[in-house]
Amino acid sequence: MSPQPAVESQAVATTILVVDDEIFVRLDIAEVLRTAGFRVIEVGNADEASAVLNSGQSIDALVTDIRMPGSIDGIDLAARVRSAWPHMKIIVVTSYSPTWPDPNVFDLFIGKPYDPARFIQRVRQLLGGGGQ
Repeated sequence: MSPQPAVESQAVATTILVVDDEIFVRLDIAEVLRTAGFRVIEVGNADEASAVLNSGQSIDALVTDIRMPGSIDGIDLAARVRSAWPHMKIIVVTSYSPTWPDPNVFDLFIGKPYDPARFIQRVRQLLGGGGQ
């Protein structure tokens, strides 16, 4: 009996698009997510996020700040994503919001500053395990 070739299990990492104009905040969120096994794409505003989303890349979740420069803010971006990709999970991470976002527009709201371990726990719960 000849040995069977090893079958490698290649888990595809969940892809998360992180949108934040504050570079150090964006880098921090992206690093926390990458360390937890997620594939991360980073952009600095909603216009850049729209370009990534419309490129055809497979994106499982959006993490967005609310207040950002550009043609639309994070809440408008979330609303557009919810309309165009209704199954995509949307996470709003912000330190300030003049108005509370419509709960139909996002799946998870996290205040800044955030605890990285709790952040990952909540993201994994939302994505059904997520990561690798």
